[in-house]
Amino acid sequence: MIRILISIIFIGGFLQGLNAQNFQAEYLEAKRLFNNQEFKLAKGAFKTLTIETPKNKFAAFSSFYFGLSAYKSEAYDEAKDMWLQLLTKYPDFKQKDEVYLWLASAYFEKNDFLRANSYLGKIRNKPLKDKGQDLKAVYLSKLDISDLLDVYNDHGKDELIGNIILDQLLLKDSLYAYESKALAIIHDLNYKEEDYFALDYKNELKDSYNVAVLLPFGFDSLEAADRVASNRVVMDIYEGLKFAVEQLAGEGLPINLFPYDTKGNQSGPTKSILSNDEMKGMDLIIGPLFVRPFRLVHAFSKENKINMISPRTTNVMAMGDNPFSFLYNVGDRTQAIKLAEYANKAFSNKNAFVFYEQRDSLLAATYKNELEKYEFEVPVFERLKMDSLKEQAQSLKSFYELPLRSKYLEDSLSSLRHVSIETKRVNGAVVTYAEILKILPDSVGHIFVTSKSRLAASNFITTIIERPDTIEIIGQGSWLTIEAIPYSQFEENKVNFVMPSLITPGQGEYENLRKDFISQYKSLPSEGHFTGYDLMYTFGTLMHKNGKYFQEGFRKGQFVKSKISQGFQYNKERDNQVLPVVKIIDSQLKNVNQSENEY
Repeated sequence: MIRILISIIFIGGFLQGLNAQNFQAEYLEAKRLFNNQEFKLAKGAFKTLTIETPKNKFAAFSSFYFGLSAYKSEAYDEAKDMWLQLLTKYPDFKQKDEVYLWLASAYFEKNDFLRANSYLGKIRNKPLKDKGQDLKAVYLSKLDISDLLDVYNDHGKDELIGNIILDQLLLKDSLYAYESKALAIIHDLNYKEEDYFALDYKNELKDSYNVAVLLPFGFDSLEAADRVASNRVVMDIYEGLKFAVEQLAGEGLPINLFPYDTKGNQSGPTKSILSNDEMKGMDLIIGPLFVRPFRLVHAFSKENKINMISPRTTNVMAMGDNPFSFLYNVGDRTQAIKLAEYANKAFSNKNAFVFYEQRDSLLAATYKNELEKYEFEVPVFERLKMDSLKEQAQSLKSFYELPLRSKYLEDSLSSLRHVSIETKRVNGAVVTYAEILKILPDSVGHIFVTSKSRLAASNFITTIIERPDTIEIIGQGSWLTIEAIPYSQFEENKVNFVMPSLITPGQGEYENLRKDFISQYKSLPSEGHFTGYDLMYTFGTLMHKNGKYFQEGFRKGQFVKSKISQGFQYNKERDNQVLPVVKIIDSQLKNVNQSENEY
């Protein structure tokens, strides 16, 4: 019996040693396949060795190499799953930092920056930590600037990401195209502006400033202005500019105005204007309005370091990479961002509908995206069909019919706000049915309509009036001029008006200016007059205060009050950041989107 036991023990020990040798042999064979880059075969070989048994001492390392084989085979999900399992089953695994590094790499391949970065943060080994930063740099270098900026803003303003963005902008000569974003990163990382933005101009305060006005006047000389009634808008802007120059002169702030006629949307006249030597002596250029002249002036402005201001456009992209180009107005993208900030404060109901014209698609899309950052839902995002505006607006009060089979059901539904009880005759019989609103009362907080169309305004406002709830509308400032809609209706329905043109009746010295203008010109001032006046008076004053390069004051966060508008604040941007949103309160227009520094 003792001999039998000894024999069994001996045989068991022999088999145990044999099993261990088999595991080792299989492991070495799997490693050989891996080293020969036969990764799919290696993955299969390591798979059987990942099963944990008392005899298998290779399970942990086999799991690690299975993950590597899967990764090298581009089976990134399999690799991640195995490595995560390895970390759970073997928390004391000696090469844990390597697992973190490879997990990060797999998540980078899946474009999951957040998880990749989190695993890089777990690495403690210094050489591996450095490899992780190199890995992150390689991944990030594949992204375009807009994606990089999103990653930077969403993930802790990482120094490496910031440096990659700045390096890419420098490499592509696009630093000024993303000036405000670059400056924000520079400040976040405590770098020096002058190391990136070479201020290769010399600012100067002058006794007087030369301002070129490049507009499509459409005639040979200003003395013939009485012959250009067809070009009223342009002349109104110019007359507003002149009126401001006269006031500035009376205040001891002289401006020399030089008008040039760009004719239309042709390049020839503008090329001829820019070839004049006197143009290089200008301190500011106002205009042009059309695309081809604008491009020529834009290039001239950048090359000669002369500030230019576009008086009408809201297209920020038009300014490109020219640091001397500014918009008088609030740009489309800024409008969307500022309006979403306002909506977040003004509306507790986080459901919104957006209706937009095709030309406003950038404004609408940006607004939707910004709203969603504040956790709004935008279930309706719809382009306006100008030939069926009425039907589109009335979809807000559309209903479905429910036949009522009992008096009890009729009594129950009749008390609900979103239900109306109707009767009609069908085949000689009277049928009672309920009209039930598809969009329930108070289920939507506000709708935003980008269109300036009077037809759009009247249709949407009429529809909202007929609904049994309090949906608010964000519409356009131009709606205020619709005579068919009384102010009381706007007030009762709490209509919000976006006023990017800034000129608000009742603001500051608006009425005094209006009277002075009527006295001098014997006519009522138009929006063009106010635009020209506000632009010239504001920036003329700024040049006398800050110097030829007035933007140096803006860079410091300067807020500039206006006589007739809500003011200007550019910060590091090149379009105005002050967006008035107006409501009628107690029969008066009131800006309900003012920050503290605007009072």
